[in-house]
Amino acid sequence: MRRMQAEFVNFRNRTQREREGDRDRAVASVVEALLPVMDDIHWAREHGDLAEGTPFAAIADKLEQTLERFGVKRVGEVGEVFDPTVHEALMHMPADSPGVELPEGTTEMTIVQVMQPGFVVNDKVVRAARVAVADPA
Repeated sequence: MRRMQAEFVNFRNRTQREREGDRDRAVASVVEALLPVMDDIHWAREHGDLAEGTPFAAIADKLEQTLERFGVKRVGEVGEVFDPTVHEALMHMPADSPGVELPEGTTEMTIVQVMQPGFVVNDKVVRAARVAVADPA
């Protein structure tokens, strides 16, 4: 009897893990389909084309908030420490290059420019952020 109970508990735990994995894969699939839209929103904000208080800004905010509820996070911001598990370095710049500003006291390779933001779903990388990095002097 105990063996059957243990098998049932193991079965229940395994199916729960499988359901969570299926859910994460489904969310990642939707996020992959939405990546071009998320990129357009990001670049519109960066270039000032998506002014706060406009209807499109409200829609963009709702979309981003909805994705956050499902564990979707944007990665790759200027000033972040470079992490090869979530960032893809496309360019390495000297710290004394024009336009490169590292935060004071930086001791690690740091992102100085984001070419394309990345996305993770519950700590699983959907797309690595494409960035330029610089080493401290």
